[in-house]
Amino acid sequence: MKDESFPLTQPSDCGQSRDEIAAEIADHLVAAEAEMTKRGATTDEAQAAARQKFGDVEKIKQTCYWIQNGETIMLRWTLVSLAAVLCILLGLSVLGNWRTQSHLADEMGKLSAELIALAAAKQPPPPAPQPPEITGMIYAGSKDKPVAGASVAILRGDGTVVRRTTCDEKGNYHSGPLEAG
Repeated sequence: MKDESFPLTQPSDCGQSRDEIAAEIADHLVAAEAEMTKRGATTDEAQAAARQKFGDVEKIKQTCYWIQNGETIMLRWTLVSLAAVLCILLGLSVLGNWRTQSHLADEMGKLSAELIALAAAKQPPPPAPQPPEITGMIYAGSKDKPVAGASVAILRGDGTVVRRTTCDEKGNYHSGPLEAG
């Protein structure tokens, strides 16, 4: 199976690329000088005309180097930048998780201490249940006309009298504590 992934130029190849570019430019200059010499120019005139026609050699070397290796260089910097951003995000995530865990541990410690204190504290006993009692008001026709001193009989379900009481001056009565049943 053929590897179709993008080949990265090894760092040792960059020097070779510079040498290849310099050799290619020198070859172009020699070819231009030879053509000028065939036309009848002297060697010095042919060299000067070839350099003038070719342009700034250093600038052309840099441009050719960038054309040949620029994609690899940009890809490397992109990958390095992406790796740096991912490392920063991973670091922030780890820091955030660490802070959350330490905060939760502190809160759990406080909650445990509160629960221990609550368990150790003696709870007051619940109030004793009050025996049943019957209260009410006796009035004649409306609540505005209370009956004072009326006799009230408290009966069981079978009709036996459990207790007798009288109303106060406002018509209110209280049976007092009664036995269950």
